[in-house]
Parts: sequence; structure tokens; C-alpha cells
Amino acid sequence: MSKKILFISEASVYKDKNGFFHSKSGGASYVHNMAKSFSKKGFNVVVFSLKEFEEQNDEEIIDGVLYIRRFSINRGSFLMVKYLFFAFKMAFSYDIVFYNQFLPHLLLALLFFKQNFVIFHDVYLNNKVWFNLFSKKKAYFASFLEYLQIKFASVFSKKILVVSESTKFKIFKYLNNKSKTKVIVVSNTINLKKYKTLKKENFLLFVARFVNYKRPIDAICVFKFLQNHHPDLKFKMVVTRKFDNVYLQIKQKINELSIKNLELLENLPEHSLLDLYSKALVLIHPSVVEGQGIVVLEALASGTPVSAYDLPAYNGILISGKNSELAKMNDLNALKKASLKILNNYSIYQKNTLITLSKFDMKTFDKSINDIIDYF
Repeated sequence: MSKKILFISEASVYKDKNGFFHSKSGGASYVHNMAKSFSKKGFNVVVFSLKEFEEQNDEEIIDGVLYIRRFSINRGSFLMVKYLFFAFKMAFSYDIVFYNQFLPHLLLALLFFKQNFVIFHDVYLNNKVWFNLFSKKKAYFASFLEYLQIKFASVFSKKILVVSESTKFKIFKYLNNKSKTKVIVVSNTINLKKYKTLKKENFLLFVARFVNYKRPIDAICVFKFLQNHHPDLKFKMVVTRKFDNVYLQIKQKINELSIKNLELLENLPEHSLLDLYSKALVLIHPSVVEGQGIVVLEALASGTPVSAYDLPAYNGILISGKNSELAKMNDLNALKKASLKILNNYSIYQKNTLITLSKFDMKTFDKSINDIIDYF
């Protein structure tokens, strides 16, 4: 009998009523890629997640993986406790449990007797992410919870999976020498075969959650600057998750700057998003917090160069002057100039978009999965 694997993850990929595949985050994609790989190797795999969006089904099978979703899109504290309690009860029936960032990590202390594998996409304690998202009181509480999660992972997990060397560096600050040996890097993957480069159209692209640390306002300012130099340019901003306060700020900024030819797009299925990647001239990605940056990989795979702030997560992915232009963190003027440089020397950047992607292909990811299986 094959071993049973449970993934506990707040977020999950899903199919809509038309059967179109959706992924709202790199974390959800990472869990799916991993679960799908285990399923192909003969394991019985279930992903238990929150029902974050109304169009998600309570249960469905995607690529051989059973998805079970419970509780509403309202993340009230009581519902989160119910979600964790339900996950706790489910875990007893599984041989191996993977805990995806964030709150599922709190179950580690209760399920210490299981074969536990923990996933970290990023560590927010090193910067002010929590304070950008919440009030000061909530931010301190969130910081404490994340610290607790890291400590639980160090004590109760068999292995700690991180998506990049930069995340590994961040988490090492909170681990002792013994628990550091548990950390292994398993980068996310993209299936290069499903990406294509279509005839480029005259628009730039922004794809991200509309939260402050993804810097959508910076993207709008870059758009405005470029429009002054190339009046016929168009802009498409894809909202993968919408936070009302930031969304309102964005609409106000668009009106304030009198930006023309800007389109806000929401709830796009994967095939529509891939089409945009393949047709866009440049991906403008001013995020200041990234564990790995799946959208950067997807853009490059589609023949689309990237203009971004220089983050440690991009080491080995984005090479300034080759497949991208990188600006100093928080230097908006530098980001504007970097974006203009790509447009003015476009052929140089586009011909190099694939140069760093081989190590993120499915074959490399599959080898990492085999390495994990050796620990079972």
C-alpha cells in the first residue's frame, strides 16, 4: 500500500466552473507542483486548504491530487481555529504531513509524532512586511506567530523546505546549528513546454497581489514615466488578490496621474495569464519582498524581459543587462530608467530571457522530489 501524504495549506490552486485552472500565488503553485509530483510517483496525496474564493469547489481532483477545502473566505479567528482543528484531525490518517506557510505550522507541536515536512517561501521577520500589512498591534502579534512557527519547525520537523538560497539565509538567523542541517532548498518549477512567445504587442505588464510590499503604486509611476517617452504604450495590471484599501489607492493614483491606456484585470485563469505574459513587452515587477518570484520566471519563459528592484531572491535568475534591468531597492527613479533602457534596447534583452531557466524546469524539480522521498 502506498504511503498517504497530506498537505496543509491555506491557499490552493483550483478550477473554475468552466474547468479553467487558477493559481493566485506562487505558494499555491509550489504546493500543487509538489503534490502532483508525489502523486505521479504512486503516493496517495491530499491537499487540505481554506476555501478562499466563492468559486472554489469543496472538493475536486486536479492532476491526480485530491483537494479538500473547508470554511468560508472570511478569515475570522474562530474560523481559522476550526480550520486548524479540522486539519489536525485529518493528519492522524496520513503517514507524511507537509505544512505550508503560515498558520499550519502551528500544528507541528501537536503532531510531533508524524513525519513532518515544513515549507517556507519567505521569512518576514527580517523586514517590515507585517507592519505594512497590519496595524502595529496585529503586526507584533503576527511577528510573534512567525517566530513561533520557525521554532516549531526547528524542533518538530524532519526537513525544512525553502524555495531559494535567500530564504535559507533569512531563516538561518533563527536556527541553531543542529536545526540548520534540516534545511534544504527546493526551488519552485515551471513547465517550460507550456510557455510560448507570441508576437509582442505594445503593452507592459504588472502581475501581483495588490498589497503594499508588491509596490503596485511604483509600477503605476513607472507606467506614467514611460508613457511620457512612448505615448502609444499601453499597460495591463493583473490583480491576483485584491485588498480593498490598496486597490482604492491604486485607482486614486491612476486618476491623479491621468494615466491613459491602463487596464486593471482580475481573476484571470492560467491560460489567459500565459497569453498576457507571451505578448507583453516587459514585466514591471517592483516588489520589495520575494521568496523566489514565480512571476519573474513565467515572464522570462514567455520571452518577456523584466524590470525590477534588485532582491537577493533573484540571484541566478535575473541578470541585469542580459534578461533584465535591476534597480537599487526603493529607488523609483532608477526603476523608471531601467524600464526605459529595456524598451530602447529591446532586442538585446529579449534574446536572453531563457538563459537562466534550465535549473527551474520540471526535470530539476523532479530530482528534488526524489531527494525528499529518500527521507520518508
